[in-house]
Amino acid sequence: MPANKVKVITVFNFPYGFNDLVSLDLNSSKFEKIVIDLSRMDFIYPSSVIVLAAYTISMATKDITVEVYYPRPNEVKEYLVEIGFRQFCMNNLDTNFNISNYNSTNSLIPIVRLEKERLHEYIQFIKKEINNYSTGKDLSAIEICISEIINNIYDHSNGRAFCFAQYYKKKSEFVFSAYDFGIGIINQVKNFLKDPTPKEPIEYLKWAMTLGNTSHSTQHNAGKGLDNIVSQLNSNNSELTIYANNTRYTSKENTHKFSNNPINHFEGTLIEIKISIDNLPNLELEHIEFDF
Repeated sequence: MPANKVKVITVFNFPYGFNDLVSLDLNSSKFEKIVIDLSRMDFIYPSSVIVLAAYTISMATKDITVEVYYPRPNEVKEYLVEIGFRQFCMNNLDTNFNISNYNSTNSLIPIVRLEKERLHEYIQFIKKEINNYSTGKDLSAIEICISEIINNIYDHSNGRAFCFAQYYKKKSEFVFSAYDFGIGIINQVKNFLKDPTPKEPIEYLKWAMTLGNTSHSTQHNAGKGLDNIVSQLNSNNSELTIYANNTRYTSKENTHKFSNNPINHFEGTLIEIKISIDNLPNLELEHIEFDF
């Protein structure tokens, strides 16, 4: 293959390390092969996994050969093999496919491509899995947040939504990321409001974060989804980050910050929560079952 038909893109930790990948115009790309170089990545988070999967699948569906390159065996390669990353990407080109045989001892919830009709089943699966790590903790905040995130994703998704989660045992931290490869919250709100004088992108995200505001909501959240997530996380000093088009929102320890997205030309919306299991309240005694 001629060298001018091959593009090498170096990717490292999200968000800053994804600029070159996200900035690539796949619709007008003349490259026949794109090599994603992970040589600078020494650790991979759920947000990196789902964005990498979404773009790998998107490139492959445009008849671009994709090679994920590792200079040598390392923990990132072993991790991606363990979670079935290659299998997931290769089988999602023409139809939705999710990993069913999943034997990872590290990951809590496998990478999935959401199907709205299986939303209830997916949430029940999540609830079952996170109970393995409950250790007497009340996990209702996790259940509520994931449910709200998934419903919010479907409000703005065009059918290409990805989810992945990880439980870090040493830190007792649960991280859940969901990525909507659709038009994103900013464009969705902008199209809904139809302002004669367009606002700054951050103002549209603030509008979406305001209780009661919704551009297209299911009966499940009716405009309360994002606000509900913030309320749940603030109650136990956990963290929420939203990347929406060219804006970013972070909420941690009751501190809220709107800023520009450090990734240029970011498509869609990525929502990530980080919850310290140790900060969750204990289950009340009547909710704990004994088998003796």
